[in-house]
This record gives sequence, C-alpha cells and structure tokens, in this order.
Amino acid sequence: MKVKGDEPPIAGYTDEDAFKWCIESIEACLPAAEEAGVISLEMEGKESPETAVPKSLDVLRAAFA
Repeated sequence: MKVKGDEPPIAGYTDEDAFKWCIESIEACLPAAEEAGVISLEMEGKESPETAVPKSLDVLRAAFA
C-alpha cells in the first residue's frame, strides 16, 4: 500500500462504514479462530520484546493449562 494503510474512504462511504465492515469481518473470523485455538498477544511496555514476549507467553500457557 503506497500510503502505508492511510487509505481514503471509498467514494460514497465514510470511515464509520469502513470501521463497521472491519469489525464485522473480524467477528466473522472469531468462531474459526476459537475452534483452532488461536490467541493474540499484544506487546506493550518498555521491556525489550526479546524478554517481555517469552514472559507473557509463559503466563498465557499457565493460564490455559
């Protein structure tokens, strides 16, 4: 994408329309992701990802064990 994700709305539609489509698309994927056992991990904070992500994965694994 030339504009790195900052795409204008399609003519005749608004950003709100696009948000609704995105949310509906993600919601449609959730049952399949749940069935497959998919989980998402978002990394935030000041700790290095090299150490923070493995720690977070350990916590998640323990929670789902």
